[in-house]
Amino acid sequence: MQRDPERERPVDQAAPPPLDLRRRLEQDGLIPDDAQWTVLSGGRTNRVWRLDPRGDGGPLVCKIGSAGTDTPLFPNDPAAEAAALVHLAGTGLAPEPLGSLCEGDVACLVYRFQPGATWKTDVAGVAQSLARVHRCKPPPRVRRVRAAPDEILKDAARVVAQLPPGLRERLAALCPRPRAAEHAADVFLHGDPVPGNILCPPGGGAPVLIDWQCPAIGDPVHDAAIFLSPAMQRLGRGRPLDAAERRQFLHRLGGEALAARFALLEPLLTWRMAAHCAWRLARGEADYAAALDAELEHLKQIADP
Repeated sequence: MQRDPERERPVDQAAPPPLDLRRRLEQDGLIPDDAQWTVLSGGRTNRVWRLDPRGDGGPLVCKIGSAGTDTPLFPNDPAAEAAALVHLAGTGLAPEPLGSLCEGDVACLVYRFQPGATWKTDVAGVAQSLARVHRCKPPPRVRRVRAAPDEILKDAARVVAQLPPGLRERLAALCPRPRAAEHAADVFLHGDPVPGNILCPPGGGAPVLIDWQCPAIGDPVHDAAIFLSPAMQRLGRGRPLDAAERRQFLHRLGGEALAARFALLEPLLTWRMAAHCAWRLARGEADYAAALDAELEHLKQIADP
């Protein structure tokens, strides 16, 4: 099932695409004028449809970005997604792009529908696909994420400072102490490899990553932390990964060097994800309450005594 990430404010998925935008897409040859439009469910951020032509040609996806839906941790940048898909065309790591279009403040992306089931198991396959992404040369003008311990701490602290008093005090009481860690060479990051953004093709094969709205350049621990996050795993598939799955994923993604660096940075990265969950919870997204609990429980297990 094609999904949007567990990320921003809910949007009205049933709203039809603007008629003038649809006509422009047809005039530019990006979509057929006889296609059947079907809303794709699962997204919190953007409006997404599957288009099935009545004649020849396979199904397409039309995705319209929603303005003002960034969060402190996850941007929602349609232009960055379009650039990432073009950059990765032909690799099998992402859906094949057909084109993009901006009309006023509406940004639209069209790409080929990627069949597959939302990822649930097999962390080795996800690590394989993410490692391939990390080996790709990044596209130009992609954002950079910081990985020095004090920078991660400052990023998270800024989010914590925005929380209402009860949540702010809960998070502040668990603020971890930074540990020194060497920075790895920067790589191309997906930026949001949560379970709902990973599709397993029918018949097997390496998982495909979708929803490239927040690609980045930075330390691979950033992608690792988001995939391994107990909160994101709970939201995406109902339960966190176990210890063996976590070890296997880190080993397949980057070996002992990555695993050692991740262990040093994990308390800070976990606190930052907890701050994200609290930020979402404070804005009325009730399912983030259990996600926050899962993240903070993990933080207590790994924090320094």
